[in-house]
Amino acid sequence: MGKTKKRSGGGGGGGGKAAKDGGGKRSDADAMVGSDDDGPEFDDAFEDEFIVEEPVGGDGSDDEEDARMDEAGALSAIAADLARDGDATATACRDPRENTAETAGDLECDPRAYRMLHRLGSDWPCLSFAFVPDGLGGGRTRFPHSVLAACGSQAADGDHRLTLLKLEGLGRMEHGDSDDSESEDSDDGDGAGDQIAESVAFAHPGCVNRVAASRLAPGILATWSEDAAVRLWDARAETAGLLAPPGSGPRPAPRSARKASATAARAAEGYALAFSPASAASLACGGNDGSLAILAGDGDLRATASWRAKASVEDVAFSPTEATVLMACGGAAASLSVYDARHAGKAMLTRPNAHGGEDANALSWNSAVAYLVATAGDDGVARVWNPNRFKIPST
Repeated sequence: MGKTKKRSGGGGGGGGKAAKDGGGKRSDADAMVGSDDDGPEFDDAFEDEFIVEEPVGGDGSDDEEDARMDEAGALSAIAADLARDGDATATACRDPRENTAETAGDLECDPRAYRMLHRLGSDWPCLSFAFVPDGLGGGRTRFPHSVLAACGSQAADGDHRLTLLKLEGLGRMEHGDSDDSESEDSDDGDGAGDQIAESVAFAHPGCVNRVAASRLAPGILATWSEDAAVRLWDARAETAGLLAPPGSGPRPAPRSARKASATAARAAEGYALAFSPASAASLACGGNDGSLAILAGDGDLRATASWRAKASVEDVAFSPTEATVLMACGGAAASLSVYDARHAGKAMLTRPNAHGGEDANALSWNSAVAYLVATAGDDGVARVWNPNRFKIPST
């Protein structure tokens, strides 16, 4: 089941599928899924340090009405928190799955929800972006901030681009009603000053469905294109130029003539694309035809392992600790599957109907807690899973 893409120049990226009404039953994934007899578990040195709670309702058999009452209560609590400053009548919170053409309207930003907020326009919508490591580490708290990212466009005129974007001078928002004066950050200023945006664009054949950036080799990028090709880009020189201190030399030109360093033709286009955080030479891609493969990301993009899913592969992520292990989420069957490159051709663990029979569109493997994976689907629900508790497939 492929995604449809917008071709107009307005609005956001059109890679997502239309959301469906998600008022179905709760799954056992709303907390930590599975029971002790769900199958073999991998050894986990940190398992005893976390408390695994039972799903709401104990056996996961809450009916639809109870589930929706729980959601309504959670939304009411959020609204109460937002209105705690006394402006209760000005704050509204609603479930986006209940929106209709008559009630949706335009959503307005509440600046009280942000410590930093900047807006940046682009010539054309982008379906995907990826953060590029800049050597400054994660968990940053001191202002002003900077960020380096790669994004790909879907241009109506066919002038598609892969763009490296560097943003600097991103300052903290000023809240007039703040009483604590941000004491914990009082030594770093508010980041006020000039915001600087620099970019380098590469001509790209076809619309860019997905962008991925290597964590282990900053500047090595990959793209999935609507022309059913996965491409590898060596943008390390441009990355180094953007990260160089101002005044240290000439800045990179806004347009680069660099071409893709390698191309892998696939049978169908796709959207699932990810570099391994444990191996610089591994790149996974999943297509709308159900194909899933690990490509050698060291220059030639040859397939080193491959599998065939029962439906389209919507997203893929590598284990943060095991270089050969990855997980994919699918289309019509809405399944989550764990694969190992040492056992190509079959899934090692699966969780069918992960989103109540709806498509599972996105997943993210926690880089800090290796046995937690988050997914999102067309049922309008985000779920957290422990893949150690998935079952071994029967066939």
